[in-house]
Amino acid sequence: MAINLLYDFFINGCNINKNLNNNLIQEKTHFIIVDFNSAIEKIMINIIKLNNLLHYQNTLWFIDFPENHTNIDLDNTILINVIKEQFNKTNNIINFLEHKSIEKDKKKLGISNINKNLENSVAMLLSRNNHVTYYLRSYIFGEKNPYSLKIELVLVKTGEIVFTQLEKFYWKK
Repeated sequence: MAINLLYDFFINGCNINKNLNNNLIQEKTHFIIVDFNSAIEKIMINIIKLNNLLHYQNTLWFIDFPENHTNIDLDNTILINVIKEQFNKTNNIINFLEHKSIEKDKKKLGISNINKNLENSVAMLLSRNNHVTYYLRSYIFGEKNPYSLKIELVLVKTGEIVFTQLEKFYWKK
């Protein structure tokens, strides 16, 4: 009887420990939800104010995946989708280059094995090949709340940074 109790305790104890380990592993792989909306909105308002200088209506834009220099895992598509939504709210006619086109060009050039973040020279080359007018790159950095988001808008034809802004944002648990 004592051996059976010890056996049951050992088996149940392992199961509990196994469940705890599985939960910890799952927590590490979940993406953290980040509230980019307010930071992006402030930046987009300032970009929209520059319309008379930049003439970006009816142009093609490439929004690259953000460079993440934080200690959290972020879903890159969240930031890109928020930027696109903010532009759509302003009723500006801007076309966005799909990442599928970039991936095809990367394969043609033999650089498809490189991580999602493109070096600036590669991003500019791919943008020119796809007749993009503006290239938008972003950087996320910081070790704790508030994190910082830096967005740069580059005129592809000249490589000139025509707009840059830094905004703080917070992540939600």
